[in-house]
Amino acid sequence: MKKKMTFTTHSPEETAEFARIFIDYLQPGHIITLSGDLGAGKTTFSQALLSHLGAEPPFPSPTFTIINQYDLQLDTLGVQKGIERIYHIDAYRSDGDGMEMLGWSDIVSDAWGVALVEWPELMIRLLPDDVIRVAITALGEQERQFEIAGV
Repeated sequence: MKKKMTFTTHSPEETAEFARIFIDYLQPGHIITLSGDLGAGKTTFSQALLSHLGAEPPFPSPTFTIINQYDLQLDTLGVQKGIERIYHIDAYRSDGDGMEMLGWSDIVSDAWGVALVEWPELMIRLLPDDVIRVAITALGEQERQFEIAGV
């Protein structure tokens, strides 16, 4: 059985700090699934992660584009960790077949990329077994609980 870790943040600033700490555990090729209700903080966490890794803002939600790709510049934390690209995916408006047509197999096989997948339950059959699962629960107006399981 894989270990689970739980963290609680009390503000958007603490969530951003948690995202910075989370980066210490990221490696190229990781897929991170982000699940939680609407407004739980999936996009806020993703945007903080993108910022800390060195992606160039703005970081719009991929709700309608489905996939946003960020190529990291030299001398960023992400590149120092060997990460060259980050894919921010929102599967809410796409099923598994749609994701395959949008290049999901290329994203999964990108040895230098990291994928952040919001609404992963809508494409569960496409996800490999070795993903990092992050479940986000809103405990209050600004308080969030992060339960992490996986790699």
